[in-house]
Amino acid sequence: SDERLSAPGKIAIVYSQESEAEDYRQYINFLKTKNYITSEVESFELADMQGIHGLKALRITVNSNLISDKNNDDRKNDKILKTTSEYFESLKN
Repeated sequence: SDERLSAPGKIAIVYSQESEAEDYRQYINFLKTKNYITSEVESFELADMQGIHGLKALRITVNSNLISDKNNDDRKNDKILKTTSEYFESLKN
């Protein structure tokens, strides 16, 4: 088809054996519990390429709210580092 495997905000995982897919699905479920990805999981059969046949893929969507959550975490970490630095500085005096 004309659709590309890679897409903004998504992670594509290419595999050849169904056992690999099961392993990846376990990782995907773990990432869902951590809210790193959404519950949407797409499955694809990839078009054959020269010398490569039968590849399949999973595509998952990254949780777009992570960026704002990470920024909040960074601010918290900066505050902790500042407080820790002040504490160690006070020990020197």
